[in-house]
Amino acid sequence: MRIDEMVDQQTLLLGLAEEAAELSQAALKLYRARDGKNPTAVTEENAIRHLNEEIGDCRLYLDQLHCVSEDMIDKAKKMKLARWAVRLLSKERGLM
Repeated sequence: MRIDEMVDQQTLLLGLAEEAAELSQAALKLYRARDGKNPTAVTEENAIRHLNEEIGDCRLYLDQLHCVSEDMIDKAKKMKLARWAVRLLSKERGLM
C-alpha cells in the first residue's frame, strides 16, 4: 500500500510544513553548535545527524506529493544557483 493512497494530499502538505519547520530548527541548532556564541548542549555531530534526519523526513513527504515536479525543481535550482553565483561575484567585485 502506498502512503499517498492512505493519506490525502492536504494532510501531506500539513505534514511537509511541520517537517520543514523542524528542518529549519535543526539547521539553526547546527549553526549554534558550530558558532559557539550561544552555546548548546547538542554536539555538532548530533546536530548534523538531526539535520539529516529532518532532510529525510521532508523528502519522504515530498515523494508522496503529486504536485512535485522534478523538472520544475531542476529548472528552479539552476536558475537560483546562477542568480546566487551572480550575487557572489557582484559582492566580490564591490558591486553590491
